[in-house]
Amino acid sequence: MLERAGLRIPTAGVDAGLFATILIAYFVPVSALLAESRAERVAAAVAVLCSPVFFASILFIRTFAAARFSGAALLHALGVPRALSSARTCYAGMNAVMAALTGRSM
Repeated sequence: MLERAGLRIPTAGVDAGLFATILIAYFVPVSALLAESRAERVAAAVAVLCSPVFFASILFIRTFAAARFSGAALLHALGVPRALSSARTCYAGMNAVMAALTGRSM
């Protein structure tokens, strides 16, 4: 969205922003985010706690775009087929246990 609007942050700036915001989030105690007004609390929490996610997402998207993965390759890299296979195996195992305990087929 930023790049479509013509706002491209250099990669070095993204790396520095990610590192800096992680350090800030680590060293700023959560109690320091408790301001008097609700708006100030929300703004402080979003600025400190969500900034690392913002920079990490930019870095992830650029890395993903440079690798030229397809959607199927991404799902495979994330282990989705293995997770689905494990879920099917787990479900079949639970059915077998329930059938053994209740004496009925599920």
